[in-house]
Amino acid sequence: MVSWQDIFQNWDRDGSGDISVAELTRVLKRLFTSMDVNMDGTIQYDEFLNWLLSRESYQGAKAAIFMDQQRKSRDKEADTARKTKLRAKYARLDKNGDGK
Repeated sequence: MVSWQDIFQNWDRDGSGDISVAELTRVLKRLFTSMDVNMDGTIQYDEFLNWLLSRESYQGAKAAIFMDQQRKSRDKEADTARKTKLRAKYARLDKNGDGK
């Protein structure tokens, strides 16, 4: 199994310990090319979906997309919890229940 460190080191072509704009651009171009199956210079939804679901696609990018989705889900849950707490505090302050 490929580790996160393996992916990072693969992207860090010069071994500097960081990923430069040029190195990331190379990765993104390679990713785009692998997704743009009909080579028309754009990625249609079907191409995107096929790439996500294929076993041959770049696993690191798929993992990054998955992690971003998880982060967004956690953020949404946290926002919902904050709103619930604020509503409860407001309700305690709104003694007559008129919403003001």
